[in-house]
Amino acid sequence: MSKFKFIIILHKAIKNLNIRTLLIISYPVGFLYFIFTPLSSYKLSKRKENIDAVILGYTLEKDQKTLRSVSFGSLKNNNKIIFIGSSGNFNSSINQSDLLSQLQKLNIDCDYIKIASNGTAYQFVKPKIVIGVDFYDTQIEKSDQQPIKKPKK
Repeated sequence: MSKFKFIIILHKAIKNLNIRTLLIISYPVGFLYFIFTPLSSYKLSKRKENIDAVILGYTLEKDQKTLRSVSFGSLKNNNKIIFIGSSGNFNSSINQSDLLSQLQKLNIDCDYIKIASNGTAYQFVKPKIVIGVDFYDTQIEKSDQQPIKKPKK
C-alpha cells in the first residue's frame, strides 16, 4: 500500500472523531511514524552551495567592540556592486577581532544606508576582503512578498 492511500484511508477513519480521541491516537501514530521513517526510500536533503563574495560593510554588537555581522556582495563589470546578503554566522576558524580591525581600516563614507535586523546601520568599507559564503537556499522574493528584480544592465 502506498503512503498516499494509507493517508486517505486514515483520514476517512478519523475525520469524525473528537479532539480528545485524536490526541490519544496521535501518540502511537507518531511513535510508529518515528520508527518507520528511516525505512522510507525518500530522503530530502538540501545541497550546500558556496560562493566567493566581497565584504561591503559591517555592524557591531552593543558594546561597540565586537563584530556582529557583515554584508557582502559581488562585483560586476565596471565596478558595479550587487548586494547578496548579510550574516552574523562566522566560521570558527575566523578570528572576528582581527577581521574587525581589518574592516575598520577600510571604512568609507557612503550615502546609501543599509539597516541590520537589530536596527543598526551598516558601516560600509572598501570592497577589498573576499570571503567564502556557504548557503542552502536562495530567496526569490522580499519579506513583503514582492519579487526581487534583477538589476538592469
